[in-house]
Order: sequence, then C-alpha cells, then structure tokens
Amino acid sequence: MNQLSKKITLIRHAESIANAGFATSDHATIPLSVLGYEQAALLSKKINTKPDLIIVSPFLRAKETALPLITKYVDTTVIELDILHEINYLAELKCINTTSLQRKPFTDAYWKKCNPNYIDGEGAENFITFISRVKSFVEYIINVKEIDIIVVGHGTFFKALIYCITNNTFIANNFMMKQFYAFTTQYGIKNSELIFIHIENEMWRFSKTEE
Repeated sequence: MNQLSKKITLIRHAESIANAGFATSDHATIPLSVLGYEQAALLSKKINTKPDLIIVSPFLRAKETALPLITKYVDTTVIELDILHEINYLAELKCINTTSLQRKPFTDAYWKKCNPNYIDGEGAENFITFISRVKSFVEYIINVKEIDIIVVGHGTFFKALIYCITNNTFIANNFMMKQFYAFTTQYGIKNSELIFIHIENEMWRFSKTEE
C-alpha cells in the first residue's frame, strides 16, 4: 500500500435534470440541467491547484460536471472508473420516463425492505454489490501513485464511502444497511458540493471545508 499522504477532493455531480424534477429513463444517461451546466462551469473556477489525477464516474451527469475541469487542466490524467457509478437499486422498467417523485414509493419500499441480497429486477444491483464497489474504490485510491486527486461522482456513493470508512466496515448485512440508510437521511451532499479527504498513513479525515 502507498503510505504517502494524499489529498482527495470528492465532487458530487452538478444538478441533473432528474434532480430538477424532470422525467428520465436510464440510470447512466441522465444529463445536467441548465443550472447544472452553470454549476459545472463554476466548479472549474473554484479549483485553482492542478490535480495529479481526475477520476470520473462513467455516468453522463458526472462526465458533464467534470468536463470544464478537464478542459482547464488538460495535461492532467483522466480516468473513467466504472466502479464509481451511482447505486442502481431500482429495476430499469420502474425508471422509464418517470420522475424522482414518481419513483419515491419504489425507493421507500427498497430501503424499508433493507435486504442487502435483494435485486429489484433487470438493470438493478443489490446492496452487497454496491458496497463491494465502494471497497474496491478505497483500495484503488490507496494504491494509485498520484497524491492530489479529484473524484467526480455521486451522492449516495460518496455517503457510502464516508460511512464505511468512519465505521470501519464493508460488511453489507441487514443491520449495516439500516444504519447506512439512517446516515444518508442525516448527511447531505448537495449538487456540485466538495468534500475534502486527507489520508495520512491510512487514516482518513473528511471535511466539507478545505484545510
């Protein structure tokens, strides 16, 4: 493992059309809203230190958020990391041409069930797989050689990262899933919000303000 200090900046994607209340049909291809494009442009102005590496979720809303930053730091290595995509816990058929409000009964039922093995249908993943991806991401971050890293991804994924690290567990059982869901309702991450992580000798420190 890499024992060097690292600085990781997590960026939740800017506002998507789903966040703005519009109907969408596919987990991966939801674009940014008009406000989202403005937020993405502002993000690139906030970050004035050239990062060593930019890691981006393969989902469109994350890639569109990262684009102004990638354009600004054109010489920085960019990696699209599949394991970074947002949790897909609803079947694709439930998401076709629906708004987040229309999907809320399905979302509430999923988290009420709190069964880490449950797969809702085609195109969905179970909670165990999701947490496994989060663990793989942690291992990836620890072992890459780059020191100053920007990660553009998703709210629930970042909440899972923070929860798992601070609670020192990646065991996705029923109890953990219930505790994680409670955590998600209390810990908010706004669109285009930054979370700063400092890693020192494998100790992770999270902050919403830059140190």
